[in-house]
Amino acid sequence: TEGVPGLYRGYVPGILNVSHGALQFMAYEELKTLYVTSRGLDAGAKLDTTAYLCCAALSKLFAVTITYPQQLLRARLQDQHNRYDGLIDVIRRTWRARLQDQHNRYDGLIDVIRRTWRFEGLRGYYKGLLPNLMKVTPAYMELKPEIYQSLNYLPKEFAIKTFTRLRDENKSYGLVVDLGPGDGGLTKVLSTYVNHKRIVALDIDPGCISHCKQINGVKTIEYEIQDLGVEWDQFRSDLKRQLEGKFRSDLKRQLEGKVELIFSNFTLHFIPNKRQLLEVISRLLAPNGIIHANFIVISDLNKKLPIDDRKPEYLSVDQQIDIWRESIVDNGLKITEFSVVDAVWHMSHFIPVPVGFYRTFIKAGQPFDGKRLTGAVFDALINPGADQPNPNAWKEFLANESITKVTIHVKVMSFIAVK
Repeated sequence: TEGVPGLYRGYVPGILNVSHGALQFMAYEELKTLYVTSRGLDAGAKLDTTAYLCCAALSKLFAVTITYPQQLLRARLQDQHNRYDGLIDVIRRTWRARLQDQHNRYDGLIDVIRRTWRFEGLRGYYKGLLPNLMKVTPAYMELKPEIYQSLNYLPKEFAIKTFTRLRDENKSYGLVVDLGPGDGGLTKVLSTYVNHKRIVALDIDPGCISHCKQINGVKTIEYEIQDLGVEWDQFRSDLKRQLEGKFRSDLKRQLEGKVELIFSNFTLHFIPNKRQLLEVISRLLAPNGIIHANFIVISDLNKKLPIDDRKPEYLSVDQQIDIWRESIVDNGLKITEFSVVDAVWHMSHFIPVPVGFYRTFIKAGQPFDGKRLTGAVFDALINPGADQPNPNAWKEFLANESITKVTIHVKVMSFIAVK
């Protein structure tokens, strides 16, 4: 009998198979970069349909081919019985039954690798690969890369403009900080555009930081957990528990007054206290250090809300712009460029994430009813110039199943400031 260990046969190769996703997205990005470079296109160019499908298919083929032996080994370890009559029979026979085909019994992962090589050779590790590729490749071409590429297209567009400018200036920076790296993809691109010795990318989300390190790790980039919404005196000090013994008490000392370039893309609008944020940025920057930032100016919600629901805390676009200007100047930074432009963001599906932007207007501890605001936020993004609010815009959108794409309108602020 096998007992409890029998229920875990194939566990080790199953764990090894987690590299599949990392490999496919790595391959997709490399193929996309190769295509854009070979065609002499801008780094932020969106792939045409044919190129997109080819990159998607080839990246999936690559990942499946690399990881398929792990799947085969797992299957052989798990499927060592006769035919089963369903899930209950699998569990019962794994727990109790003696194997009738003892000559096919494997003694573990090493044994299945050894015997597959001995009796079948290299081809044995790839039995069934072709049918598997025929099954998974079309599904991947249909969905995953499209979501991966389209959801962040607007932020990428603004980031590439900044990167191109920095590259054309051809300056060298010793220490660079990226505030809010997200998945780390743009941080990795930044490292290829800007001459640098070291990049430190700071984000509050431990999951994002873990993903960055695994997928977009580069020798010169350090990904660190940091809440950008705290006062300077609390910078790093509130993260000891999160880091579980990995607390970098020296990072604050290494960064203070030494950062020559700060880059931030579509992150700063999440920080409630703008003056406090700019104080932290000013403390990080070295003399003559520079910051390039792009972020969203939150739409004027009061124009879309019923009179009784309007709040003075929901600032207008002009009020937000004034606060940003004052916060930059009051913290010892000189604005060299400052602009607010209208931008269009095409999305396959509307996810009410922007509702959370308005939480930044509400003081800590005060109630925030995001669900109640969804309709007004959607109306503000879809119909920003309408003379009258449409309280039913969100409901009409949900009811209309023929809508396949959503176009939202946002204002994007960009500024460059020097200490």
